[in-house]
Amino acid sequence: INCMLPGLVRSICSAFKRGRGVMGTARQMAHNLEEQHTLGQDQALARLNAIPSDIEKYMWLRLLLEEKPSEYYRLLTSQTERVLPFIYTPTVGEACTRYFELKQRPQEPRLRPKGLFLSLEDRGRILEKLRSWPQQNVKVIVVTDGERILGLGDLGAGGMGISEGKITLYTIAAGVDPSVCLPVCLDMGTNNKRLLNDPMTQYQGLKRERATGAEFDSFMAEFMDALSQWQPHVLVQYEDFGNTNAFRLLEKYRASHCTFNDDIQGTAAITLAAILAALRAVEFDKGNSGINQAGKQIDSDEALGSGQLLAGKQVLFLGAGEAGTGIGELIAYCVHRRTGCSMNEARKTCHFVDSKGLVCASRMPDLQHHKQAFAHDTPYCKTLLEAVRLLKPVAIIGVSTIAGSFNEEVLREMAAINHRPIIFPLSNPTTKSECTFEEAFKHTEGRVLFASGSPFDPIFVPSQSSGNASQPALAGDGILMRPAQANNAYVFPALGHAAVLARCSSISDEAFLTAAEALAAMADPKMVLREGALFPPFSKIKDTSSHVMAHVMACMVREGRGLRPEGVAVQQGPAKASDFLPHCLAHMWLGPGEKAPEAAVELSHRSSRL
Repeated sequence: INCMLPGLVRSICSAFKRGRGVMGTARQMAHNLEEQHTLGQDQALARLNAIPSDIEKYMWLRLLLEEKPSEYYRLLTSQTERVLPFIYTPTVGEACTRYFELKQRPQEPRLRPKGLFLSLEDRGRILEKLRSWPQQNVKVIVVTDGERILGLGDLGAGGMGISEGKITLYTIAAGVDPSVCLPVCLDMGTNNKRLLNDPMTQYQGLKRERATGAEFDSFMAEFMDALSQWQPHVLVQYEDFGNTNAFRLLEKYRASHCTFNDDIQGTAAITLAAILAALRAVEFDKGNSGINQAGKQIDSDEALGSGQLLAGKQVLFLGAGEAGTGIGELIAYCVHRRTGCSMNEARKTCHFVDSKGLVCASRMPDLQHHKQAFAHDTPYCKTLLEAVRLLKPVAIIGVSTIAGSFNEEVLREMAAINHRPIIFPLSNPTTKSECTFEEAFKHTEGRVLFASGSPFDPIFVPSQSSGNASQPALAGDGILMRPAQANNAYVFPALGHAAVLARCSSISDEAFLTAAEALAAMADPKMVLREGALFPPFSKIKDTSSHVMAHVMACMVREGRGLRPEGVAVQQGPAKASDFLPHCLAHMWLGPGEKAPEAAVELSHRSSRL
């Protein structure tokens, strides 16, 4: 890199040696972009790699988007896996925390927001502000109030960073045209004392305590009504609202608007997909002839009956907030739909441990409303380890943000109960994960089926290894075990794009179940067992998304919530995914120089042969 980019490398190094830090490198990055007329893909990646810290990579990418959007999207679509960590998790957490401190141009006081801020001071004129937005053909909105950003808590107006990062994934993962995407942050104050009182934060949001009760509800009602008047059909994704409001908003608006909450429903779908893929691999490992490798046919019924894999099994959660109970509800819905049992019976599959111990019937008088459905008639356990020993779950899922809570004793107990223990520490960011991949691998003797919320490094297992050793990846025989990341980007962009294309009036639980089953069916059980690949490679995310979109569109049309788009032929019988795949592929936005998804190429070859 020094040979290719001597000026940039030397300037970054010298900036840090002289203590110029972020400001110095920001000035250099701006200068470099102005000098360079066109960045080649390799050259842009080399420049990104030369920047020393993740947060500076984040700022450089923002600057590249402003100055040279074509080069930004070329880099983003060609190097998605390498670039994504600096646009979204884990880097976006720091970006939100420091949103009003960061500067990407030395002459500017702060970052230029990519989205729309609406504050309590805009009451009575939200519609006016929407109609003043430069791009009026908006079809997708990601909105937050910044109250619960990742595992970092109340970041107030700094939550704009999460809306900006999340909405980029619609383009990266599902080919939504970036020009129709709008990130929104609703500034309703903050209860973060540091933001309110510490001038070093340079906080620009409303310096008042958060709106609650009627004040919060009336502002949200005006916002949602204004959206309906401004764009009669727009997809609204709620992001990182606090627990109490997240559930209330979803219940209030999901029937009347095309909306969903990714923290509740998106997390539920990706986790269910991972569980189903893992259980399919476990059955395959047992020699169950009914479990085959990932099917190639778009209308494969392989995913159907997936709820039977969960029947009679126990799943144990650490944490009982919106993410955990949302996952539990979708797991229960899956068991209910695929086995025919009642929802109350299906919920007995899922158990929760919160800060006071196992959620059970004896605690009912004091439980929050969203936990009560999972308060089963089981003995009380004070700790997670006690609950594991009592319930003997096939899987433990961490949504607690308590780092290290899946300790050695818990992991070894899971390995003693299960030949292939399923361990999912889903809390973000990495610093709040319940365990690391290395810990889970070591304490289960390499038998773990693992998925996490944030990325972890792979582990190289030499071919002669007994399966319980780890070392850095080296040349030679062996297997690189890659920890799966339960990234919601496998689900919500595809589901959201499908809702837009079908002009869906509302989004049902059935749509999320369909997305999860379609994704789970793409996992090859052999690859799950061999390398831990619970999901298709993210490098092929648009191919994956096109199939998920097609299944979800068919589901929405079958339910009568969505419309069959013009040009999609009416076939006999219920709508099928294969009816909608060509339409999904045709409406995927491609970045400069980006190749069409493999599914589109296959369809093109098939048509030419006909």
